[in-house]
Amino acid sequence: MDLDLRGEECPVPTIKTMEKLKRLDSENEIVTVVVDDAACAEEIPYQANRLGYISETTVTGVSEWTITLISGNHRETNLD
Repeated sequence: MDLDLRGEECPVPTIKTMEKLKRLDSENEIVTVVVDDAACAEEIPYQANRLGYISETTVTGVSEWTITLISGNHRETNLD
């Protein structure tokens, strides 16, 4: 599942991401979120970690971040 939330200001991308994560049925989910708000690039991983997700944030452009969120069953997954 991918969420492209570029153009939206915090806290909207964080709220939308958390709503999606809470609705997921499978524990084998990988969610990719793209944001262009620096505050969300920090807040989304923090909040997702509180829900049991691990995260990796990558700078993918000028003022653009891709956040990969992996459900708890993937703790051994290598994102490289």
